[in-house]
Amino acid sequence: TVFPPVASISLNDITGSYSGTPQAKSLENHVKVRNLDKNIAVSEWLPNFKAGYYSEVVTGLTYRGIQTGISIPLWQNINTVKTADYQMQVANAELDQYKSQEMAHIVSLFNKRDKLASLLQEIKSALLPVNDLSLLRKALDSGEMNISEFYFEITVFFTSWMGLLKTEKELAITDAELKFFVRQ
Repeated sequence: TVFPPVASISLNDITGSYSGTPQAKSLENHVKVRNLDKNIAVSEWLPNFKAGYYSEVVTGLTYRGIQTGISIPLWQNINTVKTADYQMQVANAELDQYKSQEMAHIVSLFNKRDKLASLLQEIKSALLPVNDLSLLRKALDSGEMNISEFYFEITVFFTSWMGLLKTEKELAITDAELKFFVRQ
């Protein structure tokens, strides 16, 4: 099995180019909507001014003229501005929490990749010098070991190589997940 080489991406490169997942973008849009809701609530709380031409006909009498007025909302929508402000604060808190969780996930993936890469190098340095089953076969043929020792040594050998392949696979998957966060 040939795995792709590990990308040489630093944590600063990842965090510098990271722009967010679609869910983070959705939460950012939710914050913008809550901000607009707050602006609407504030504008509804402001006094309303009216000016215009007025005409009224009452059983034989006609009234015409210019009408001006101001309406001040005293008890109407009394807590809507506070509610909209709190909803915007909640949306900001959810966005900050999600972004911090994403960054923690990226850092944990980066640390996992580094640990797997160092573990892989240790396993390779231990296994590559002894990558020869013919020596075990010669020891069995010459009588230096019996068949049960031979099978035990073969099992240890292949278990070690399976561990190497599993570590390479985990490293490749972790590296691919990290590459997802890099937008180039």
